Amino acid sequence: MNKRLHRLIGLVLMIALLPLPGCSNVSRSEENKPGSIKEITLWLFPGSGLEPLIDIYEQEHPDIRVHIHTSSYPELSNKLQTTLASGNGVPDVALVEISFMERFKELSGSFENLLNYDAGEREGEFLSWKWQQAITKDGQFLLGLPTDIGPIAMAYRRDFFEQAGLPSEPSEVTKNMSSWEDFLDTADQLQRKTGKHMIDNLDMLYRVILGQAEEQYYDKDNGELIVHRNPDVYRAWSAVMKAKEKGLSASLPMFSPEWSRGLQQGEFAVAFAPSWIIEILKKNAPAAGGKWDMTFIPQIAGNYGGSFLTLPKGGRHHRESYDLINWLTQAEQQVQLFKSNGNFPSMPELFSDPVIMEHTDPFFNDAPTGRIYSQIAGQIKPTYEGSDQFLIAKVMFDVLQKVEQDVIGTEEAWDIAMQRIEIELEQELP
Repeated sequence: MNKRLHRLIGLVLMIALLPLPGCSNVSRSEENKPGSIKEITLWLFPGSGLEPLIDIYEQEHPDIRVHIHTSSYPELSNKLQTTLASGNGVPDVALVEISFMERFKELSGSFENLLNYDAGEREGEFLSWKWQQAITKDGQFLLGLPTDIGPIAMAYRRDFFEQAGLPSEPSEVTKNMSSWEDFLDTADQLQRKTGKHMIDNLDMLYRVILGQAEEQYYDKDNGELIVHRNPDVYRAWSAVMKAKEKGLSASLPMFSPEWSRGLQQGEFAVAFAPSWIIEILKKNAPAAGGKWDMTFIPQIAGNYGGSFLTLPKGGRHHRESYDLINWLTQAEQQVQLFKSNGNFPSMPELFSDPVIMEHTDPFFNDAPTGRIYSQIAGQIKPTYEGSDQFLIAKVMFDVLQKVEQDVIGTEEAWDIAMQRIEIELEQELP
């Protein structure tokens, strides 16, 4: 028995009698009648931007009704794992974020193999590394179809850079901060001259620096845990500890009310901006439009996020569900998602699409955001995310938050994080 299924038996017994999302009042026999409406249950997490596209799909397919249930992405993944174990309330379609893909590959028997639906014919449409994230090492099982990727740009306040006497034109900013050492030195200078913090929080700085490494917590070839001895992890950690010691962070947890206030009141000068966060920045600080600009992060490329649409085996309408996710991941829909929600396509042919390449944004001083993200996307080196990626990342971020709050000191933080990871992984064992 898979160790994760074993762990979940207790939970399954507790929830077996509870009504779960995804259950329909329409019986299977009624749904399978010719001409009947097919009810498809789709699990999403907030910010996917897929809802308007699904509305269009329903209009074009009057025999399909899609019922959307939304949960935070860690909650959705945990709930999906539980329902797969119980067999009750399994959705027809589930959106899975990259941090959980290796975990669900271990449970591939609980999903439909999309290669059986001729999805393999689409392999050449997607970034090769994105496709590999969804397929097993033997190439025999495809868990999901790729939606977006998360190329990371650097949004910055031009006015704060100017006040500090620093270069403020995008090309000059990039040249001035070509390394993370330069970034920290510039941040120190900006803070001393303006009193503004450079970054919103330590977590995001750590994510962005680590996101440029080809390996993080696991060896990409054999899946071995390497978090404790990977120099790239320690290098990112050390840079973040230096930022803390210099007081460069505004200590505003991402997406919190305090973070929104910090955006509105200009409490920090830089926001690391994977493409999917653009609309969030604009909605949280509309009055700051035009004060922000955009350029590349040090070392140019990095990726944060990206998801896949999967078909759990316990769903009702596999063929209709596949047709839906096949449509949602087509080029036309990926371009539309970029325009409406900032989600950057996972199809390299679209990187040079005029709709994307000519896209500018007045919020960022009319920066050519489409061209910037296209250039980043073309240079991304994928990083391997192992089976317990999310668990380990959560430990690291929890410790970073305590460092941010001065609960844990910078000198002891690394050892504490490594100890907690060891404890958490031991508790994962059956």
